[in-house]
Amino acid sequence: MRPGLVVVCLLLAGGLSAQPLRIAEVLAGVDKDLRVRHSQELADLAASLRYHIPLLKEVEARIGIRGSVLGDTIYGYLRNEDIYALQIETNSFKEIRAQKNWRQAQINTLLAEKELYREEALLARYEVCAAWYHASRRQVAQNRLLELLQQKQQLLRISAAEGLDFSIKDAISVEEDLLDLQNKLAETAHVLEENQLKIRQFMGLTDNMELDTAHFITADEIAAYLVQSGADASPTAAIQLRSSISDLSEAAYQNANAQNRQIFNSLRLNYDHPLYLERPSRFNTFNNFSIRLGLRIPLTGNNNFRSSRAMLEWREDELAAQRTAEMLAAERDRQRLQLAQRIGAYRNYLDQEQQSLTARLLSDAALRPNLSAKELTDMEIIQQKLRLRHIAAAAELTQTYLQLLLLDGKMNAGERRNWLSRVGEEW
Repeated sequence: MRPGLVVVCLLLAGGLSAQPLRIAEVLAGVDKDLRVRHSQELADLAASLRYHIPLLKEVEARIGIRGSVLGDTIYGYLRNEDIYALQIETNSFKEIRAQKNWRQAQINTLLAEKELYREEALLARYEVCAAWYHASRRQVAQNRLLELLQQKQQLLRISAAEGLDFSIKDAISVEEDLLDLQNKLAETAHVLEENQLKIRQFMGLTDNMELDTAHFITADEIAAYLVQSGADASPTAAIQLRSSISDLSEAAYQNANAQNRQIFNSLRLNYDHPLYLERPSRFNTFNNFSIRLGLRIPLTGNNNFRSSRAMLEWREDELAAQRTAEMLAAERDRQRLQLAQRIGAYRNYLDQEQQSLTARLLSDAALRPNLSAKELTDMEIIQQKLRLRHIAAAAELTQTYLQLLLLDGKMNAGERRNWLSRVGEEW
């Protein structure tokens, strides 16, 4: 094959290789979540509906006669006069206004429900990306530990074959560690597969992908967030939904309370057309028009059942909103404490890894030539086990951090920021 053709093939292969998927791209797909889209569709439908009753309740036309159908009328006709009337009944202005308010409260509740689903979908994306990142780190460390254990096992075999110092206890310990590690590697592979599948489903992809985690947040940056946490906290979507439900119940109470309170009932325009043998010379048509106004005295006691029930439901939802706010505030304080504890545990594991005796011995260039291959392998195995401990602590730390972000209202705020990025990436 010609060298030029080889170069072209390599360039094409490089161009076809998939680029790592940014976490921000995964987060940006949250608005495509099924529940989010359906909630928005319901809110749009509610906005297009006409909730309130019209101003006119009834328009009634009346046509009649006055006289006798037996022929004994004044002028000998079947009737003395014709009667024409138009009666208009209206709905309560207060009830119309209450129903308009109810409509807006219903729309606000549907939008608040949409924000709750959006918040949950966003948290799920954060957790999946974080789980994939830490599982991939754990897999790398486990594979390195597997190499070291296999290396130690091989050294023990060589020692046994050459009749050198050989410890059965070491052989059994290595065998147990290998079996345990193989199980953990299988679990880690399953975690990676599951989270990769979830990410592909989020993004609508069919092929395997890799996440770009070059700027993944560190424990120090999480600790810096903890210091200022709560200073600019926003209400979570759960609190806003509870508040919207309370407002909807209030609107329902106002609507129930607005009924049976109307004083103005109807307006009637009447025209009487008399019959004459001879039309009077001074006949004035307008003298036969009449206007009647119908008024009534509202008996609001007839509304006691509906009004009382609506008031009780409103108060119940109002108290539920208060309980939700207090419960989440307490949960946020507990989450802050737990995050501080996780940061402390992570730093403790990291210090153990960096300041352990084995780390110092391995970093001593003058001492390493005096150590046997088995001794070096044993110390590296210890270091790798310490590294796996601090990787596990970092995973727990990140999950706790994400829960605190949720309770601080960061996933419900309008700011589209990737909170797993230490460079302030926007999405």
